[in-house]
Amino acid sequence: MVNLKEKKTIFKSGSSFKEAAKYTICAIFFLMAALAYIWPHIKIVKLGYEKGKLRKKYEKLVQTNRLMRIEVASLRSLEKVESIAVKDLKMVFPDDSQVVVVRSSSNAAQKNDLEKRLIADTRP
Repeated sequence: MVNLKEKKTIFKSGSSFKEAAKYTICAIFFLMAALAYIWPHIKIVKLGYEKGKLRKKYEKLVQTNRLMRIEVASLRSLEKVESIAVKDLKMVFPDDSQVVVVRSSSNAAQKNDLEKRLIADTRP
């Protein structure tokens, strides 16, 4: 037979609730401590992945920058500009009759000086 007195001593009224509450509070505290310990490590891993993505993006931008600098240098060459103008834009060189030279006032003064020298040189 089972002794009822032993059961009463094992399960006192209200003590099981207090013990369960203590264990629950301890478990919650343990979980919060574990989360507080693990959270920074998770954040570090996420930042590491983000750093890797940004590094790849940076390297891609540096490569694009290099290619663009090379393209700019090639487009600055006069032969390349002429080639693009003739082939792609279908431009042609003007005839002599289509060219109009506009001189500024300082160029006109230089022209007058040059004409005076030529005239002076041709006089006997």
